Amino acid sequence: MLNIEIISGSKELLEYVGPLWDKLNNHHKNKSINFKERYEKLSFKERSNGFLIYKKDNININLVKDKDKKIYVGYCVSTINSGLVGEVSSLYIEPEYRKYGIGDELIKRAIKWLDDNKVNKKIIGVAVGNEDVLKFYERLGFRSRTIILEQC
Repeated sequence: MLNIEIISGSKELLEYVGPLWDKLNNHHKNKSINFKERYEKLSFKERSNGFLIYKKDNININLVKDKDKKIYVGYCVSTINSGLVGEVSSLYIEPEYRKYGIGDELIKRAIKWLDDNKVNKKIIGVAVGNEDVLKFYERLGFRSRTIILEQC
């Protein structure tokens, strides 16, 4: 049985997200059809600058820690913008920790936090090439609504 804990906080937890985010970014790079070079150039410092613009109360971070191994194995970052749009901005779980319901728990916590903050809507962006995760998000109540194209 896994011995994990979920640590909740805000910007003060960003530094612990970095190594896991790097793995997510690499996953997106490997799956990307049109934007591999963008993922290759993107650093966590650059990505975290996008999180730092939020007020402390408008960013929620949940970190998953394996208490036995004393390592972080997953995270979820959720944000609320000035228009009260809530977003699950980033989610990653180490492959060997998947299929234990950790992702479900992180998304449920994110949804609760967004609901508690009375957002107008909740969104999640999925990178093209990573469509395998759509069923996971659909199971949790999210549906595809818009496809956004970006010029290369």
